[in-house]
Amino acid sequence: MGIVLAVAALGKPVEGNDAELARGWAATLAKQVETGESAVWRQLLGDDNRRINLAYVLHPAAARPASAPAA
Repeated sequence: MGIVLAVAALGKPVEGNDAELARGWAATLAKQVETGESAVWRQLLGDDNRRINLAYVLHPAAARPASAPAA
């Protein structure tokens, strides 16, 4: 009986390639994160990916004088 079990075990495919399994899980997780974050990005900012370009100019006021350090 032991020989029959040993022969059956030898014919079984090798398991335990944990590195390939981990790579597959990491790729799946990366895709899920990308999909989820892309959806949130579009929800918050819209479908475009252009950044807002803002310029600031200080205007002195008589009531509240303001100054800024040199750039």
